[in-house]
Amino acid sequence: MFDFSGTLLRIESTKEWLGAVLTAAGATPLSGGEFTDRVQRLTRYGALPGGPAPLHVPRHLETLWRERDLSTDRHRAAYTALAREGLAPSEVLMVGDDRVADGGAEALGCAVHFVDHLPVDRRPDGLAPVLGLLG
Repeated sequence: MFDFSGTLLRIESTKEWLGAVLTAAGATPLSGGEFTDRVQRLTRYGALPGGPAPLHVPRHLETLWRERDLSTDRHRAAYTALAREGLAPSEVLMVGDDRVADGGAEALGCAVHFVDHLPVDRRPDGLAPVLGLLG
């Protein structure tokens, strides 16, 4: 079991992500300063899927953000995944990069391996220890 949102698939920075989205949309290129400002704002608000958590949640989104956090039952999500595959927790290795969000699997009895929550190019060996755990 892997946390695909950030552990394996976060392969680009917010800067690269925004640049690709603007290019794909055929948007008018932003000036250097404007582009940098947008990248910083998107990063601060946690906009990149699998990217860093928000440093600041805009006031008009605070209630929505709290509801998202309160409604997330991390243990239930891990249990559902195991049940769907017909696996006992002792048969599963959870690989994640968020000790809080991905820790639900550990509470169920799964082995857990955490990698650093960094861009992939800054943790090239992040998943190498997992191969030794698979036996």
